[in-house]
Amino acid sequence: MASLLKRKYRRARYLLEFYSFFGNRQLILCASMPRSASTWMYNVTRILLEKKYPGQVSAGWIKDYKELDKKPVTLIKIHHYDAALARRANTVLYSYRDVRDAFASAIRKFGAKPDMKMPRKLIRYDAGWKSKATCVMKYEDFVADQGQEIQKIAQTLGVTNYKVEDIIQEIADLKNKARSKDKPHDKQSLFHENHATTKGGHGNWSNEVNGELLQQIESELKDWFVENEYELSG
Repeated sequence: MASLLKRKYRRARYLLEFYSFFGNRQLILCASMPRSASTWMYNVTRILLEKKYPGQVSAGWIKDYKELDKKPVTLIKIHHYDAALARRANTVLYSYRDVRDAFASAIRKFGAKPDMKMPRKLIRYDAGWKSKATCVMKYEDFVADQGQEIQKIAQTLGVTNYKVEDIIQEIADLKNKARSKDKPHDKQSLFHENHATTKGGHGNWSNEVNGELLQQIESELKDWFVENEYELSG
């Protein structure tokens, strides 16, 4: 009981600090399933917001929000679903991909444990974000046509003064800039030095997700795969 009360207290204090920090300013969440072009979407959103609100945008990772300048518009990148933060946001954008690919990528990149805990969590977060998002980007659509996804994000944000090719080039430059730094990631773009060398693409999960684990994922989460039009291996 004492432990539960402490968790509730910490949660309440966190929400109070978060809401107090942002006050009545505009808050935009760039949410995502991990490894689903989330940093790309975050930067497209950030660049477009700067065009709409020049010099008035502050942006960063959720855990670093207290370090951000208090400007009229704030963009936050986040993975885990938080209903309270989603309610507070003025706009929510969300990206996702085949959960098998997201899981396999997390195993390769971060050494995630190959069991059902993470896939279940990803699907739970996915349902939450999709229920709140104004703009939803499917990773496979991003791979097929970046320009189309940029246009969709711009429409969501109400931005018209942009050129697709300029934004694509600016993001390429940001990736190159991140590679040239010694730090783990670039504070502005949140790109890591090896962001451009991922084993991306649909269906590259078979080396990490197979056998009984694959069967369990596809059996337990079958409805999600069907709903999102991902073929089952069987």
